[in-house]
Amino acid sequence: MSEQSRSHRGGRALRVGVVMLAMVLLLVAGWVLARQFESPAQREARAKPPKPGQVFEKVNRGPLEDLASGSGKVEFTKTDELTLATVPANAVVTNAPTRRFQPMSSGSIVTEINGRPLLVFSGRFAFYRDLRLGDKGPDVRQLQEGLQSAGYSLSDDGDFGATTLRALERLYAAHGYAVQAKTIPLSEMVVNDRLPGRIVSVPKVGSHPVAGEPLAKLSTGELRVVVHVDGPVAARLEKRMAASVTAGVGSRPVRGTVESIRNGSDGLSVVIVSTTRKLPDRLAGEAAVAQFTLSRVASDALLVPSRAVARDASGQTSVIVRTGSELRQVQVTVIGEQTGVSALSVDHTELSAGDDVLIK
Repeated sequence: MSEQSRSHRGGRALRVGVVMLAMVLLLVAGWVLARQFESPAQREARAKPPKPGQVFEKVNRGPLEDLASGSGKVEFTKTDELTLATVPANAVVTNAPTRRFQPMSSGSIVTEINGRPLLVFSGRFAFYRDLRLGDKGPDVRQLQEGLQSAGYSLSDDGDFGATTLRALERLYAAHGYAVQAKTIPLSEMVVNDRLPGRIVSVPKVGSHPVAGEPLAKLSTGELRVVVHVDGPVAARLEKRMAASVTAGVGSRPVRGTVESIRNGSDGLSVVIVSTTRKLPDRLAGEAAVAQFTLSRVASDALLVPSRAVARDASGQTSVIVRTGSELRQVQVTVIGEQTGVSALSVDHTELSAGDDVLIK
């Protein structure tokens, strides 16, 4: 072969190699551009998470119950308003001798108006006139009975005599006042038929009492928790049903029982719960929550999500337990199920609280 022929063939091979290299470079460039300009659908497909792995949850131990709750507040079950039939001219509260929740009995002082005491007496009807030495009548007898309840010895003959006056003077003196003109004015007497009790609210110094309007509030009952529940829950409640009460910020739950259930407004029912432990007066008016146990599936059992329980063709139930990196099947007996949780009976050596079970 001549030198010229060999030179011609070498040039042709070089040209073919250059063309092939250019084609490879074009393919690579096209792939890079395609990666840079992939569609949103392509990017979303690449961003999808991998298939989830196995999910486990802890086994718990305790009761399995159907619970319901209602919210409300702590209230005195019996509260009376103290109202004056008459007040002196330009009446103003000049002193606050009683504090909130102070015990009240017949002969106690409620407040001071125009420098004079307002006294509460036990009785069945409101006083209707000023009472003075020499008066007779049922109102005098009621005053005498009130003085007797306050601890003063005298007869209740309905005759306002010297013995009644002396008892009245001693009562006034015990509060730091004096009887004026051998008379107790109507504006210094108020009656309650359920004494003894506790004062719940008293007028502020500087306020102006008005005849016929409530002046103070007196409680003669114990504190109860009053909550509201919807109709379907109320239909499942019964008197003396157990309840757990939480009242006031930071307070611990207290055991109680349903005392009464009555229909309320807006489809809600009013439930009064009494507590086994006496509530302190400071909780009066505080927000409260009562929780009721409508039914109890199990008092003490191992609890797992119901999805963790498998049932085979023969009806045998089991759960898959993880121990380290190994899985094992444990046969169990389902006691009952409530709101997605199953109570189990099982040999404690096979399954315990704190174990991990596989969720199906």
